[in-house]
Amino acid sequence: KGGVPDDTPEFVVKDSVGLLDLLVQSKLFSSKGEVRRLVKQKAIGFLDGDKITTDDFVINETHKGWVIKAGKRKFLKLV
Repeated sequence: KGGVPDDTPEFVVKDSVGLLDLLVQSKLFSSKGEVRRLVKQKAIGFLDGDKITTDDFVINETHKGWVIKAGKRKFLKLV
């Protein structure tokens, strides 16, 4: 209970990519509109507790090893 599930999907970060594109490409969400709504509700952030508050946030290679948490039960590990 708590923590990151063992079957967490992974996304390989090669270059800088926008948060909206990353979450749609990873198949975690089906549309950018859904991701925008969750960002607005402060439901997307990193596992350490930092919330992502802008939908133009950019993920790059410095974020490798971090885990994005979306809502209560969706996780994505950046590798």
